[in-house]
Amino acid sequence: MPTKPLRAIVCEGKDDLAVFRELLLAEGAQKKTAGAPIAGSRVERYETDRVQITLEERRGKSRLAELALDVAEGSAGTRPDVVLVSFDPDLDPPAREFVFFERDVDGSKRGRLAKSDDGQRTLRIKNRDVVLLVAPWRSSTAARFAGLPEEHSIERVLIEGILASRPDADPLAAWATEAMTKLHALVQSKGHKRAFRIWTAALDPDSESFVAHLFQMHETRGACLTAVRATPAFHALRALLDG
Repeated sequence: MPTKPLRAIVCEGKDDLAVFRELLLAEGAQKKTAGAPIAGSRVERYETDRVQITLEERRGKSRLAELALDVAEGSAGTRPDVVLVSFDPDLDPPAREFVFFERDVDGSKRGRLAKSDDGQRTLRIKNRDVVLLVAPWRSSTAARFAGLPEEHSIERVLIEGILASRPDADPLAAWATEAMTKLHALVQSKGHKRAFRIWTAALDPDSESFVAHLFQMHETRGACLTAVRATPAFHALRALLDG
């Protein structure tokens, strides 16, 4: 039997990894025993009837290109033909959302990025061409929780899922909105990340894995899956699974 193609997903934090875990399982992937991770990263392995998937996380957006290069060149003993790069666009517009990654790859001197006329990106590394899939957590809705700035992140998307799962007159949503409005008046940076921690405290103060719990609770699972499936990150994941 031919070996299934190997695909890789790299992301910048444990919350992103938890969301991809839930998406992969919801899309029918099976979790496999993980091998040794690249130093400083966390790794999980999955398989479908078509492809094998390595899911890796290394904390921090500034280290995402480094992780992608490590994975693409086979530092962990695997050599994927496709690497999906997941990240928070934050305040960057779509035209510039991937500039940080391109700059970091260029500065590393380890690989060379190219973009075809149809928009497909490839990474040339160690005499191999690896397809890159850009997977931003960009919200598809105009509404913003607590009037926060137009920054895009996995936290914003999950908050949209939480709100969609609650009744319109929910007093907890009103409390969270008021609490975040007051907090943002004092501290403006990382608004959606701070807002997500408010929801963590409100819904499950004892949970150490709140994102995973959101996908386990009946009242939030469906709405959170709907929210993350409306993002470019999910469309990139489908291309990785189908390609």
